[in-house]
Amino acid sequence: MSRKFMAAVVAGAVAFSLIGASPSFAGSRERDKALLGLAAFVLLGAALADVSTERKRHDHAAHEPVRARPVPPQQRKKTLPRACLRVVNTRGQSIRFLGQRCMQNSYRWTAQLPRNCSVKLWTRQGQRRGYAPQCLRQYGFRLAG
Repeated sequence: MSRKFMAAVVAGAVAFSLIGASPSFAGSRERDKALLGLAAFVLLGAALADVSTERKRHDHAAHEPVRARPVPPQQRKKTLPRACLRVVNTRGQSIRFLGQRCMQNSYRWTAQLPRNCSVKLWTRQGQRRGYAPQCLRQYGFRLAG
């Protein structure tokens, strides 16, 4: 049973025992003592109820917030930086690729990328090297964000 219920039962039992114990011809002094005892038990019950609600408040506040777990290393290796995605126009086509230099600077595991996904593109500025995102996606890699 809950503490509130038990406190209410005890307070009620004591109050009824005080009322039943006083004689029917009790004077004003006896009646005042009985009412004072009853008021004391009511205040005691209210104090117990207040303490139990305070405990509940503190119990909820004591829980630590849920922290985000770090990404597992295998999944981290398969996530490529979106900032390295480039679009180059060659011969009227827009070609998307991940720049090699950017990947080396911002992705730790470039040596472990599949070799057959590397591409060379010729543009007006010269030769560009990188990785084909479609090919990398087939190997389980994905872009971050």
